[in-house]
Amino acid sequence: MVSLNQDNSNREKMIRFWAYFVDFLNMLTKWAILLGFSFLLILVLMQIVWRYILEWPLPWSDEAIRYLLVWVTLLAIARAFRNDEHLRLGALFFKCARPIRNFLWVLFNLLTLSFQALLIIYGIPNAILGNFTNSPGLDISLFIPYLSVPVAAGIMLINQIDYTLFNFKLRNFGDVRKKRKAP
Repeated sequence: MVSLNQDNSNREKMIRFWAYFVDFLNMLTKWAILLGFSFLLILVLMQIVWRYILEWPLPWSDEAIRYLLVWVTLLAIARAFRNDEHLRLGALFFKCARPIRNFLWVLFNLLTLSFQALLIIYGIPNAILGNFTNSPGLDISLFIPYLSVPVAAGIMLINQIDYTLFNFKLRNFGDVRKKRKAP
């Protein structure tokens, strides 16, 4: 039989592991966003120079910019879920009484988690279907740009679960004032 202290110790280890995992995932996401945005800037500048100064447009840069912009945008949205920093219409939400606000907060979080799970469930087969088609400009498999949806949704889901559990632990439903420190 497991003692109560050992059970608490295991739970604390799992909580620390989860926090480390989420922090590490968000650090990787942050660096991927920075690297992607840097490449995006370089590609846009290259496109401007080659098109307007050298008068010899690059045939592949428009497509690369488009795919990179989708990846960077979706990863940035996923990172915004870390502390519930995404855009929302909160004026009506904060006018509600505390019990209604708590209920709405739980409902919205469950709906958001469900939507993110659907993005993963339907995004993976869609990305696999893109594996059989190549893009016209870059001649790469469309698996790579299509994979941005389930990858970003997975990061969003992990961040949303972390945010929801953190606020449940604090009994902080729908109050955006208390935030977890992001890496």
